[in-house]
Amino acid sequence: MTAPTAPSLPAQVKQARETLLTVLRENDVQAAKWVEDIRRARPKKPSVVVVGETNRGKSSLVNALLVRPGLSPVDAEVATATYLVFDHGAEWAAQACYPGQLAPVGIPIDELTRWASAAHEFPEGQLPPRYLEITGPVPLLERLSLVDTPGVGGLDSMHGELAMEAAANATALLFVVDASAPFTAGELDFLRRTGDRVETVIFALSKTDQFRGWREVLEADRQLLAEHAPRFADAVFHPVSARMFEMAGKAPNEQAAAMLRERSGVIALQAAMQELLVGRSAMLGEANTLRALSSALGERHALLKAEQRALSSGEAEAEALRARRDQLVSDRRSSTRGWQLKLRGEIQRARVDLGHESSRQMRDAQSYFRQQIEAANRDRLHELPQQVDASLQMISQRVSAVMAQRLNRVTDVALSELFSAEELDVIRAQFLRSGGPQVVLRPPDKRPPTPEDKLLVFM
Repeated sequence: MTAPTAPSLPAQVKQARETLLTVLRENDVQAAKWVEDIRRARPKKPSVVVVGETNRGKSSLVNALLVRPGLSPVDAEVATATYLVFDHGAEWAAQACYPGQLAPVGIPIDELTRWASAAHEFPEGQLPPRYLEITGPVPLLERLSLVDTPGVGGLDSMHGELAMEAAANATALLFVVDASAPFTAGELDFLRRTGDRVETVIFALSKTDQFRGWREVLEADRQLLAEHAPRFADAVFHPVSARMFEMAGKAPNEQAAAMLRERSGVIALQAAMQELLVGRSAMLGEANTLRALSSALGERHALLKAEQRALSSGEAEAEALRARRDQLVSDRRSSTRGWQLKLRGEIQRARVDLGHESSRQMRDAQSYFRQQIEAANRDRLHELPQQVDASLQMISQRVSAVMAQRLNRVTDVALSELFSAEELDVIRAQFLRSGGPQVVLRPPDKRPPTPEDKLLVFM
């Protein structure tokens, strides 16, 4: 007799989610409604960051995936110098984006190269954008978004560092290498450093139509990965030819066009990306729902235990709760309690650590660019301002990430000094369901200078 087939992981997750929701619905209707609202909310569309060394056919592959030849600059002399973010839209449109600075500036699609290329002057009176956003009626973009990273400077430049940060925040990384030669040292170093930060990496071996020995190169790439980046040793490579895919548009008949598209490998790569990422995006949505369920059930567990104690202990439990309330009020009002001292100490420590981290990052950037300026020729100097901007973006992201980690630690340390684990479960759940801003920023208090300030300036 054949043993029953075990349900798939998505089916098991769905069953667990429905079971837990039923339990929560029977105990707390409002909390169950909050969890269901989170589940119904549209999950974030998966994003793919396309990364590769200069002139590896990265932008050509992006154009092929979008079935739009020439959209992203592909010539060696016009390598992209800014991010190109591709998303779905009813019609083709583009805009230059300056987040946190200026309003987006609409640009014609046929001027995209002028805005994206390192070899062209920007339109008069315009500033270089942080990234370009391009939307169009592409079926692939209905299910995921693509980010074409800058080709200027290579993976060992500041643009490469920023690409690594972008890849860590994306759903997947599409790493493009060509069939002319095996991995370079820079490519292997990039993969080694991203190994612990990127969950999903898809490899594309481009230009297979130009190099007959691409299979030998592919085997050499696998051996290099096994030796230098073993986490990706079993990764699947997708041989592709963007040029062959583009030739399909000029084929004499539909049969020849279909054959060229199939042999190009681009169709297979599109299908693999959608199958892998869309399914993963759905599982991420389930993970968010289960996380919300965990918070809601943790709160309910703490409240039920409190009710159990009240029913079993009677007046003694009520007296204990009143004493606990009075203790918390007293602790909140007292300036000598340990939790306040610990909170102030942890905040001060976080402030000092963040100051040191920011200074270290800036010193490293200054040293790097000083060396680049001394060794650069005229063309290289022309590219450096945008690399400085990329470097500052990267430093800002890293410092923000460190600050978030430290503030989480400050909160946990201070609150655990004041509340028990069960009380913290209730507090966290209430914060999550509040819906409003949990932290309100205000400017520092103005105060007259003190002798201590003057002494500090003198020192």
